[in-house]
Amino acid sequence: MNGSPDRLAWSDVQLYIVMIGHKDRDKKQIPQERFDSLLYGFQEALLERLEGSAAVKDQVAQGKTRTWAREDASLVFIVADDQKAAEEALEGQCSHGGTLAEFEQDEIWYLRQTVAIHKARFERRDQAGV
Repeated sequence: MNGSPDRLAWSDVQLYIVMIGHKDRDKKQIPQERFDSLLYGFQEALLERLEGSAAVKDQVAQGKTRTWAREDASLVFIVADDQKAAEEALEGQCSHGGTLAEFEQDEIWYLRQTVAIHKARFERRDQAGV
C-alpha cells in the first residue's frame, strides 16, 4: 500500500480516560516533579502489564465542578484491545500498593467507552531514491 487504504477496517477497542487532579486530598498542589514521577510510573506500570496491547497518552487540562475550585488535571488516555487485562491493570494501580494511591487524593475518576478504531498504516518511502 503506498497511500491510504481503499476501505477503512474498523475494530472495537476500549477507551479509558483516567482523570488525576494536581492537588492532594488536602487541596495542596502536588509538587510538579513528584506528580510527573508518579504519572510516569503509572503509565509505565500499565504498559508493562498490558504488554503492547495498549497505547497510553496523557494530556494536561483544567477542570472545575460546583464543589471543587478550578485546578489542573492530567487526563490519561488508554486504548486497549483486551478489556479484562486493562481493567485488571487499572485495579492493580488503584490498590493501596498501586501508583494511583500515591497521589493521595480522595477520588480519581475513570471513564470507559467501547469505541471503533481504524489504524491507518503507511509504508515508508525509500529515502535513497529521493
